[in-house]
Parts: sequence; C-alpha cells; structure tokens
Amino acid sequence: MVTATLEERVTTLERRMSELEGQVGFLLPTVRQIHLDLLGFKEEVDVRFDRMDAKFTHKFDSLDAKFNGLDAKFNGLDAKFDGLATEVGRLGAQVNRLDAKVDAMPRAVAEIVAGLIKK
Repeated sequence: MVTATLEERVTTLERRMSELEGQVGFLLPTVRQIHLDLLGFKEEVDVRFDRMDAKFTHKFDSLDAKFNGLDAKFNGLDAKFDGLATEVGRLGAQVNRLDAKVDAMPRAVAEIVAGLIKK
C-alpha cells in the first residue's frame, strides 16, 4: 500500500468535497423554490381562513342578536304572565269575598222574611 502524502490527501479531500457540493448543489434552488411555494400557500390559507372566520363571526353575531331578541320577548311574556297571575290572584280574592256574601245571603233573606212575618 502506497502511503499518500499530506498534499495528496488534501487534494483528494478537496476533489471529493467539490463532487459532493456538485451533487447537493442542484438541490438548493429546488429547496428554495419549495420554501417560497410553502410561504405562498401559507398566505393563501391564512386569507381563506380569515374569510371563513369573518363569515362565521358574522353568522354567530346574527344568531346572537336573534337569540337576544327572543330572550327579550320571552322576558316580556314572562312579565305579562306574572302580571296576569297577580290579576288572577286579585280577581280570585274578589270572587272569594263575593262567594262569602252570596253564602251569607240566604240567612240575611231569612232574617228579613222573619222580620216581615213578625210584623
């Protein structure tokens, strides 16, 4: 086996490095282009996502407004129902007072008739 001098070894290493750079060198523009394409794709996806987000936000805001409107109507109906319940309770108390008077009426009529008969 022949021993190589330091200069020969350096020359061989330089040549091999040059060959490797040549083999890998063509990949750099390809990798650069892929990177640029990915950045462009990311921007396109971001724009589409922002549009979809705006649509959903608009729809949710619309639904929220409708829900708030229904909630306000329900609260109004609930207040009316409470008012009606109070009115029914008041009318019930009046009916009970009238019932008491009507229940007492036969006795009062009997007393009046008894008073007339005695005269």
